[in-house]
Amino acid sequence: MRSHSHIDRPLYITVFLNGFISVFELFFGLISNSLALISDAAHNLTDFLAVFLALISRIAGRKPPTLKHTYGFRRLEIFAAFFNGLILFAIMAILLKESIFRLFNPLKTPNQTTVIVVGIAAFFANFISVVVLNSHKKEDVNIKIAFIHLLQDAFVSLLVIISAFLYNFSFGKYVDPIATILISILVLKSSLSILWETTVTLLEGAPPDIDIKEMLDIVGQKYPQLSIHHIHIWQNGPNEILLTAHIHFKENKNVQEIEGIFSDLKETFKERWKINHATFEPEFNGCGENEIISNGKNK
Repeated sequence: MRSHSHIDRPLYITVFLNGFISVFELFFGLISNSLALISDAAHNLTDFLAVFLALISRIAGRKPPTLKHTYGFRRLEIFAAFFNGLILFAIMAILLKESIFRLFNPLKTPNQTTVIVVGIAAFFANFISVVVLNSHKKEDVNIKIAFIHLLQDAFVSLLVIISAFLYNFSFGKYVDPIATILISILVLKSSLSILWETTVTLLEGAPPDIDIKEMLDIVGQKYPQLSIHHIHIWQNGPNEILLTAHIHFKENKNVQEIEGIFSDLKETFKERWKINHATFEPEFNGCGENEIISNGKNK
C-alpha cells in the first residue's frame, strides 16, 4: 500500500508549479502592460486553488469525524471553493470591463517578446502539471476537476502566445484586449459553474445528476414488494453523497429479510448514483406521511 506522501506528491508538485507561474505571469503582465497575461495569471491562480483544494480535501478526508462534527470536515472544501469562485468572478469581471475599455481606447501594444516567452513558460508549466496528474485523475473527483482546469489553461496560454504573434499586424493594438475578453468570458463561465455547484451543495440540494423520479421508477421495478418515500438526498462534499428514506413494506418481513433488502438497496444506489451513505427506516403500518419529499410537518 502506497504512503500518503507518495499519493499526495503529484498534488504538491502541481500546487508549486501553478503558484509560481501565477506570480510569474502577473509580474510580467504588469511590466509589459498585457491584460492577456494578467487574465491568464488569474486563470492560473484558479488552477492553483483548484489543486490546492484537492490536496486539502485529501488531508481533511483523513481526519476522522468527532462528537461535535459527526460528518467530518468535508464542508470546509465547499466553503473554500465558493469563496474561490466569488473572488475569481470579481477579478475577471474587472478585467473584462478594462479590456472592453481598451478595445475602444487602444493603448500601446504590449512587449511582444515578453508576452511570448512568459506565455510559453506558462504553457509548459500547465503541460507538466497535466502530465503529472494524468495517471491520478481517476483516484479522486477533485483531481479530475483540477486536471480539466489545467488542460483548459494550457489552451488559454496557447491563445496568449498566438495573440502575441499578431501584434505586428495593422490590427495588433486590438489583439490583447480581444484575447483578454475571450479569456475572461471563458473563466467567468467556469466561476459561475463553481458558484452554482457550491451553492447547491451548501443549501443541501440533491446532486444535479440524480433524478429522484428515475430513482423511484427503478426501485419500484426492482422491488415491487416495497415503496420508498420521505426521501432526503444531499452532498456533504466531493464523493460523499448521503440519502435517508422511509421504506414501506407491503408484506411482513423478518429482520434478516429486511437487512438483506436494505443491503441490496444500498449497493444499487451506490452503483447507479454513487450514493455511499444511505440510511433507511422500515415501515409496515406507515408513518402517516406518504409524500416523496417530506413537507416537514409531523403527523
